[in-house]
Amino acid sequence: MKCRVCKGPAVIDVRRHNAAFCKDHFVHHCDEQVRRAIHSHRMLEPGERVLVAVSGGKDSLALWDILVRLGYEADGLYLGLGIGDYSDESGVYTRAFAEQLGRPLIEVDLAADQGYTIPEAAAATRRAPCGA
Repeated sequence: MKCRVCKGPAVIDVRRHNAAFCKDHFVHHCDEQVRRAIHSHRMLEPGERVLVAVSGGKDSLALWDILVRLGYEADGLYLGLGIGDYSDESGVYTRAFAEQLGRPLIEVDLAADQGYTIPEAAAATRRAPCGA
């Protein structure tokens, strides 16, 4: 498999685009896809600040990174959900990423700031945690 752009060794095959890319050209492809979506849907204007809700997972952190590379003043918002080790670990990833990115991270700890955690809200409302 060879990169569609540089013909070097590809690291990913994007079947939807019938294309394979090396690492650098895949990152460029992702940036371009986000830039086009923002432009075509008129989501943001140049110079606008953006607050990105980040979970500590690869999708939200990648979006934050892309927005910064595209030149947006993008800050992060992390909600500490109080879901045991999951929340602790995702908070560590998010803080480290914000530091590496050099962008502010606003943190809200539901237990400390609101007096409840997501598991407690789920139990009280008799809903699944994602619905609570």
